[in-house]
Amino acid sequence: MKFFTNLQSYKKQLEKFYIKEKYETIPFLPSEEECKRILAEYKTFPSVIVPKENMKKLNNGLLPGHIIMLWWICNPRTNKENIPLYFLYEYGIDFHKQFDFLISKNYIIGKWIISELGRKTIEKYEYIIRNHKAFKTIDKNGNIKYSYQDKKRTQVNGKIIPFKSTGDFVEDQHLGYSYEQNKDYPNAIKAYESALRLSLKDKMFSNCPPPNIFTRLAIIYRKQKDYSSEIKVLNQALMYYPSSETFQKRLEKAKLLNTKK
Repeated sequence: MKFFTNLQSYKKQLEKFYIKEKYETIPFLPSEEECKRILAEYKTFPSVIVPKENMKKLNNGLLPGHIIMLWWICNPRTNKENIPLYFLYEYGIDFHKQFDFLISKNYIIGKWIISELGRKTIEKYEYIIRNHKAFKTIDKNGNIKYSYQDKKRTQVNGKIIPFKSTGDFVEDQHLGYSYEQNKDYPNAIKAYESALRLSLKDKMFSNCPPPNIFTRLAIIYRKQKDYSSEIKVLNQALMYYPSSETFQKRLEKAKLLNTKK
C-alpha cells in the first residue's frame, strides 16, 4: 500500500508544479510512472513539461490542442488508429475526453468528421497549425521559441530548389511564403496554385478555400505589375467570399491600375 501511495504522490507533485508555475489550465496528467519521469527530467530537459502557452485558452474558449485535434481529425493522411502522444505530452489533453468535448460543442459531428464550425475554427487559428509543424525549443519556464527558417525551407546549399507539392495545402502555402521570402515569385505562384487545387479537392474546404491563398497571389501579381492576373485571382476569390470588402477594394484598385498601364 505504501508503494502505491508513493507513486500517487508523483502525480500530485506534478500538478503542484503546474499550479506553482501559474498555468492557466492544468494539463491532463499522464500515468504515475510518467509523472515520476517528468519530475526527474524537467530541469535538465524542459521539453518534457507541457509548454505554458499550450494551456492558455483562445478567445473561443478552446486550447491550442483542440485546434490541432480538429486539424488532425480532418487530415486524410493521419492514422486514426494511432493517436499521437503529442496530444498528451505537448498539448496537455486527453484525446478521447476532448473528442467528446468537441462533439458537445458542435465542432465535431461524427466519427472523424468535423462540422462547419470546426472547419472555420481551423481556418481562423491556422497559425497554431503552423507553430505545431515548426521546430521548437522550450525553456525551463515552459515557454516555446519557434524556428521557421522560411527562406531555408526552399533552399539546398544556398540555392533555391524548384517547387514540388507536399500534397498538403497548408504545407504548400508555407512553401509559397518561403519562395516569396526568397523573391522567387514564379515558384511561389506555383506553390499557392497547388495549395488552392489541393484545398478544393478537400471536401471540407471545397466551397471555401483558405482566403490567404488568394491574398498572397494578389500581392505577388501586384508586385509584378501583372494586374490582369491579379484581377483574375481576385474575381475567383470573390466567387467564394462575395462579401469580402478586402477583396472588393483590392479588385477596384487593380482595375484602376490596369487602365493606367
